[in-house]
Amino acid sequence: MMINFFWVSCIFIVLVVLFVSEKNIIDLFAEQYNTITISKDEFFLNFFMFILISYFFIFTYHNIYRIFHS
Repeated sequence: MMINFFWVSCIFIVLVVLFVSEKNIIDLFAEQYNTITISKDEFFLNFFMFILISYFFIFTYHNIYRIFHS
């Protein structure tokens, strides 16, 4: 079970890094062209990152709790 937890955690970390870097690129172009408004794509990206990070923390807490209280 520990291996599954490790691999899922690695996948979540990679996904978070990819989405954060993509968001930084979007913000960079927005600053360059002075477009301050949030597009629908960026709103979806922010929301998806929030859900992904929240799920990662819940998943991690659940597995750590299960490991130490078994």
